[in-house]
Amino acid sequence: MNTPLITWAAVVALISLIAVLRIGISLKHRCHIFEIGNEREEIFIPGDPLPENDDDYDED
Repeated sequence: MNTPLITWAAVVALISLIAVLRIGISLKHRCHIFEIGNEREEIFIPGDPLPENDDDYDED
């Protein structure tokens, strides 16, 4: 009867520990935990034009 509760608590504890460790490492190395970027940084499809080549679009 207590097995699901113990399993759930162990999973939550493990995920919480990993999150705390990652935040601690990020703060120690002064890197950003969350960053704001554009959609090109989230989803990249090969063949998409790169942002520095924005003037290469052909107007047909």
